[in-house]
Amino acid sequence: MPLTAGGSALASQTLGFRDPLRLPCVYSEANFHERAARTTLDALAWCGVHLGTICREKSVMSQAAVRPGSRDDITTVIAIAAMAACTSDFAHEAIGHGSACLISGAHITVLNNAFFQCSHFGRFVAMSGPLGNLAAGLIAFLAQSVIPARWPGWRLYALLVMSFSLFWEAGYLIQAMIKGSGDSVFAWRELVGPETMSVRGIAVAIGLSSYFLFSQMLALRAASFASEPGRVRRLLRPAWLTGIVAMVFSAAFYDPDRLGAMRDAGLSVAASFPLLFTNPRQQPTNEPASRIARDDRVISLGGLVLVLFVATMGRGIH
Repeated sequence: MPLTAGGSALASQTLGFRDPLRLPCVYSEANFHERAARTTLDALAWCGVHLGTICREKSVMSQAAVRPGSRDDITTVIAIAAMAACTSDFAHEAIGHGSACLISGAHITVLNNAFFQCSHFGRFVAMSGPLGNLAAGLIAFLAQSVIPARWPGWRLYALLVMSFSLFWEAGYLIQAMIKGSGDSVFAWRELVGPETMSVRGIAVAIGLSSYFLFSQMLALRAASFASEPGRVRRLLRPAWLTGIVAMVFSAAFYDPDRLGAMRDAGLSVAASFPLLFTNPRQQPTNEPASRIARDDRVISLGGLVLVLFVATMGRGIH
C-alpha cells in the first residue's frame, strides 16, 4: 500500500486509531504534551500496519519465486534429445568401431548408424563400439556433476547421452548372447572360442545387472530435474520417443538394407526404456526451479545436426 493519505486513512479506519498525517499541526502550550504523545502512538501504529503489509507482500513473492514457473519447452527438449541420440550413435559406430578399424591398419567398408563393417573385423574392432558407448556414458555422467543448474539444457543433453549410451550396451549384451551374434559374441569367439550356454547365461546376468546399475545412475542424475511432481517424466518420455524416431528416420535413408537398419537403429535407443519409468523424489530447494526455455538457437542446431547425421551416418559411408 503506498504511503498516501488514503492508505493511512484505511489503516486508521481498520484499527481505530487516528492517522498522524491528518492530525492538526497547531499546538498550544496547554495541550502540547498530550498531542505529542497521541501523535507518537498513532505514528507507531500506522507504521506497524504498513510494515505488516510489506512483510505479507514479500512472503507471497518469495512463495511465487520457489513455485515452478511455466513448463519446459517441449520443442527445445525434442531438439536436445535428437542431438543426444546422434551423439550416442556416433560414439558407438564412428568413434568406437571406426577409429579402431583405422588404427588397426584396415579400412572402413560400411559405416551406418546401425551397421559397421571393416576390412579386418577383429576382436579389437568388435569391442571398440561398446567401449565407445561406455566411455561416452561415463563422461556424460561425470559432466552432469559440473554443469551448473542454470544450464538445464546442457544437463538434459548429458543425461540423455549417458542413458542412450549405457542402456544400449546393457541391452545389446543381452540380445547378442541370446541371438549368438553381435560385438561381444565376435570378440569372445576371437579371444576364447565358441561361447557355451554357461557363458551366455553369465553374460545375460551381467547385462541385467548393468540395467540395474545404470538405472540407479539415471535416477541419481535425473533428481536434479525433480523440482516439481511429474517434471522428470514430462522431460524423459518425449526425449526417449524422439531418440527412437531420430534413429529410425536416419536409417530409412540406408538403401542396401533399409528395414534392417531401421529395426536395429530403433532398438539401440529403445533399450533405454528405463527413461520411461524413472521418477526420482522431488528435491527441496529454496531457489526457483530452472526450466528449459524455448531457444531457437538450440532448435536450429538440433535440426542441423540431424540433417548432417542423415546425410552421413543415415545414408551410410561406403
